[in-house]
Amino acid sequence: MKKFKVFLAVSLLSFVLIALAQRSFLVIGTGDANGVYYPVGGIISRIVNGIATNYSRLTVEVTAGSVENIEGLNVGGFDFAIVQSDVAYQAYHGEGDFTGRPIEVLRAVIALHPEPMHLICHQDAEIASFRDIKGKAINIGVEGSGIRRTVLDMLAAFGMSLSDLQAFSLGISEARVKLAEGGLDCFFYSVGVGSIAVKDTATLTPIKLIPLDDPELEALAAQYPYYVMATIPAGSYYRVDQDVRAFGVKALLASTTDLNSNTAYFVVKGLLENIDILQARHPSLSAITKESLLEGLSIPLHSGAIRAFKEASLVKP
Repeated sequence: MKKFKVFLAVSLLSFVLIALAQRSFLVIGTGDANGVYYPVGGIISRIVNGIATNYSRLTVEVTAGSVENIEGLNVGGFDFAIVQSDVAYQAYHGEGDFTGRPIEVLRAVIALHPEPMHLICHQDAEIASFRDIKGKAINIGVEGSGIRRTVLDMLAAFGMSLSDLQAFSLGISEARVKLAEGGLDCFFYSVGVGSIAVKDTATLTPIKLIPLDDPELEALAAQYPYYVMATIPAGSYYRVDQDVRAFGVKALLASTTDLNSNTAYFVVKGLLENIDILQARHPSLSAITKESLLEGLSIPLHSGAIRAFKEASLVKP
């Protein structure tokens, strides 16, 4: 935890320095280069930059993910960021990693793709459902990660806690190696369908993807605005031959009230008018629609986004 806090402090300092610098571009905080946020951020930037005239161009930056991205938005290091819907909710309301310091300037720009929780287990592990992880060696994500926060909520829904597991707190790269070596039975990974990291794991290690559609999880999704149920289609990964229903979150493109309203309007308008490009460029975006860009929002919409959606007759005036 100390290492994470030091890293976060250094990261925040770099964000402040970026914010103070004069620049002619806008930055989107994304995630790991092997994840989904980074390529999706690149797709968004290419669409917007392709139609930009009087607006600053967008560029993407690799980050540690949702928590870091929101911290970056809060200090002005990022203009936009891709974040998990549950982490955004907690930041806005001052909960979770943001307890006691609500970030009320946080705003949603659009909702993106569902991020089903992948429970990836070694084929030899005697696990067929969520309840079967009790007593097993399970990676739940690093301290401060959105994945870990979601797993804790899932455990609570089943009346379980970390003490019921042999819990590991590893990054995705370490977890993949440990699973292959037999040191883990499973790892949790909340990510858009088509993640390179999951594809590589499925190719190199005999795995099974566990369904997460238990009544307890369905109820959890119904209880909170930031949780959703989603489907991981058959064929998404090697050895996954059937659709897998899973609990998860949504990815949001977020900003703050500091972002110029016209800029937010221009970005949303551009994405709405090029929805076909979004759908075609990454598997995680293939099922999105203009309507789904407003589904699963867990924080208020930016005023510029509201204007663009109203023009497209997608929200009531």
